[in-house]
Amino acid sequence: MENLYKIKHLLGLGWTGVLILFLIIVSIKAQKKYGEEFVLKIGAIFFLSLELIKYLYLHFNGGLSFFYFPIQFCSLMLYAYPIIAFGKGKLSELVLPFAYVGGLAAGLIALLMPTNILGDPNTRWLDWNNFIYTLSFVYHAFMIYYSAFLVISKKYRTKLSDIKYVVIIASFFALVAQILNIISDNDFMMLNRGTGNPLSFLMKYNYFYYIASQLVLLVIISFIFIGMGTFTNRKKQ
Repeated sequence: MENLYKIKHLLGLGWTGVLILFLIIVSIKAQKKYGEEFVLKIGAIFFLSLELIKYLYLHFNGGLSFFYFPIQFCSLMLYAYPIIAFGKGKLSELVLPFAYVGGLAAGLIALLMPTNILGDPNTRWLDWNNFIYTLSFVYHAFMIYYSAFLVISKKYRTKLSDIKYVVIIASFFALVAQILNIISDNDFMMLNRGTGNPLSFLMKYNYFYYIASQLVLLVIISFIFIGMGTFTNRKKQ
């Protein structure tokens, strides 16, 4: 926590901000030329490629373990984005609100409070020893871009009633994550030990207080992001 908003973190916020802006500009131009579906498919493939690069790096550096199974909250976009980009019908529509809220929330929280992904504050971003942390910043910045593009491209038109789908899908994955936590003693979705979560202190009083806080936080964040989109759409009408 003491390294937050120091030089390395601020530089990270700077270059990821530029990256997000660049991706949005390029995507808007590509959408006009090739269509939104093309942009979303390329984005989903690229996002999956980032995850594959992470696994390859960890494998060849002896750090790959069951802990990296893609069931962290930010990892859930690995399922959501391809479903949206390549899926059709009701399933794709149901996943859209979760992808939009989840990508923005997980990306912003990770970059603004990178307690687990900042790395050594004395190691530069482009240093090979910092590769996995630099990759993680790119990964979370891409999530912010992709989720924002869902609304910018009008692929997803927000409705406050969609909050329930965000909660239902997140709760389903949370149940899966907790089962895996019990089996493997890991901390998937920060539900076992709350590693890096500023609200983990609630576990000292009652575990269910902590779980309730995560649910309330999810609803609040969903209301903010979906509400902002809904308000903007109404103003344009």
